[in-house]
Amino acid sequence: MRRCSIMLLGGAVIVLAAIIPVGCQQEKRLDPDRAEITARCIEYFARVKVSDFRVMYDFELPYLKDRADLTEYLGAKVFSQPAPDSLEGIQIDSIGVWGDSAYAFLHLEYLRSDSTYITHPVRNRWYKMDGHWIKPTMSTLEKQKEYEEEIRIYWEAVREKQAKEGQGGSGGADSR
Repeated sequence: MRRCSIMLLGGAVIVLAAIIPVGCQQEKRLDPDRAEITARCIEYFARVKVSDFRVMYDFELPYLKDRADLTEYLGAKVFSQPAPDSLEGIQIDSIGVWGDSAYAFLHLEYLRSDSTYITHPVRNRWYKMDGHWIKPTMSTLEKQKEYEEEIRIYWEAVREKQAKEGQGGSGGADSR
C-alpha cells in the first residue's frame, strides 16, 4: 500500500510520496475513487489550516444543508477543532472503498504551543453523494436516508392528489 504525506504550509499543499513521487500519481490512474478521496482530504485539511471552516459545511450531507444555512451551521458547531494554525500536515496511510462509502486512515501532525510535534491517528468516513466524495462532520447517513424517505412520501402524496383532482373534473374541488 502506498503512503502519501502532505505538508500544509501557509495554505499551500506539498505532496511527498513515501516511496517515490510518482507513487501517488500511479494510484490516481489505477483508482479514481481513491484519487478523489486523497484530493478532497488535502483540500479539506488545507482549508481548515487557513481557518476556512466552510469546508466542513461543503462536505456535509444534503439534508443538513437544506435545513441549516452556513451561518446557522457555523454558529451551532458542537464539535471542537484544534487551533487551525497548529495543523502542520497529514499522512494518508490507506483508503478503503466499498461501493459508495469509504474509510481514509490518516495521521494528523500538529505543532503544539511548546514547539513540539504530536501526531494523531484519524479514521474518516467518506460517502459518495451526487458523484462526489464527502466527509460529513455533523450529518449522518441515517438522517439522510430519513430525509430522502420524507421527500419520497411527499412527492407520492402530490402525485396521488393530482391524480384525484384529474379524475374529479372539478378543478380540484371534492365532488362528493
